[in-house]
Amino acid sequence: HAALTAGQVGMAPELIWRIAVHEAGHALAWTAFDIATVLTVTVGNGSGGFVECEMRQGVVQTQTWLNQMIACALAGQAAEKLIFGEAGVGAGGSERSDLARATRFATDAETNVGFGRAQPLLYRSLEEQPSMLSLDRQLAQHVHDRLEASERMALELLSRHHDALLALATRLAEAKTLNGGEVRALLAQEMNAT
Repeated sequence: HAALTAGQVGMAPELIWRIAVHEAGHALAWTAFDIATVLTVTVGNGSGGFVECEMRQGVVQTQTWLNQMIACALAGQAAEKLIFGEAGVGAGGSERSDLARATRFATDAETNVGFGRAQPLLYRSLEEQPSMLSLDRQLAQHVHDRLEASERMALELLSRHHDALLALATRLAEAKTLNGGEVRALLAQEMNAT
């Protein structure tokens, strides 16, 4: 608990609330799509916040699953847009960011797992061509279209469970750290109530 809560002091309540909404969006999406089990959700640490998950074993990895994975990666930013009308910069900015992960998933869908709109059977490795998105405008557009569709999926899910999102974010902003059992119990109660 000390490691998870280190660095939480000194953050403005408004920032804690925004981060709580962002992380609650991720946790709700992972839970609702039943892709992963949430283990811990934390806000106010040195990196802002995070959701630690364990991927479900034995899930058939289809195009729907991959699009849901992208939606989960974008659900934090989508939650901010839903609650605040706009997102902060916290979803991007690094190779480990939500936007970077979502873009990698969407690029994989379009280039090397057979779900692409153009030439779906052609395998293209990003490791061999790291600037593929910069050089291929059509590919970049297909990746972006997939990202937008997955963001809409996340927004629809979070809108449908708006009260559960707010309840989880409120509890998280107060506690700063929630274990997976607390998250699942709160979401089960709130999502079944709507």
